[in-house]
Amino acid sequence: MKCPYCFARKNACEHLLVKIDTTFREAKNGALYEWFSDAWAAILTREGEDCDEANEFDDLLDTVNGHADAEADGVFEGGPGQSSNLRSFYCETKQRVDAAVEKLTR
Repeated sequence: MKCPYCFARKNACEHLLVKIDTTFREAKNGALYEWFSDAWAAILTREGEDCDEANEFDDLLDTVNGHADAEADGVFEGGPGQSSNLRSFYCETKQRVDAAVEKLTR
């Protein structure tokens, strides 16, 4: 996947809000990495065994998407049983990334 704004192919650029492994339901990197990881852990703890993980995870992705200007899907090929679907969320400017982080982490 490459950034739709600076066309970087590296793991993270200033536009990356967060990259999510949607197969294993975990954040990989980006400005919202810590927030997303903490929010997902809190949902799993709060909901316990009765958690509808697919629904809750989709809701969390929708929250991130509400702060993003673009998203991109990709695949990580890690060998048999280790491949993952990835979704990256981007903002057009570093200022928009910072604003999203500020809003979600307060």
